Amino acid sequence: MMKAEELAELIPATLPQPTRTRALRRLAIVADAQALYADGRKPPRETLLGVAARHDISVGTLYRWLASYRRDHCAGLVDIYRQTKSLLLEIEQWSALVG
Repeated sequence: MMKAEELAELIPATLPQPTRTRALRRLAIVADAQALYADGRKPPRETLLGVAARHDISVGTLYRWLASYRRDHCAGLVDIYRQTKSLLLEIEQWSALVG
């Protein structure tokens, strides 16, 4: 699993602090769940339930974050519903660099 400092480098510091904090938390949880996919196979639902319980989220939320991460990398974990268009463009450009 990645260290907190490594994860922090993946989320732009230019995001508003509350948004960045939520994205970092989601990224840490996704990294925890991704470790279960190490052998390339999908882990049993019960194992993902354990990850979700450990982080006090629903397994549905975990599946949604995993899908967003697979689709859009780190940018998929950022709340964008209240962001400005310029910030969205920055996230897209950043995601293209990371992805």
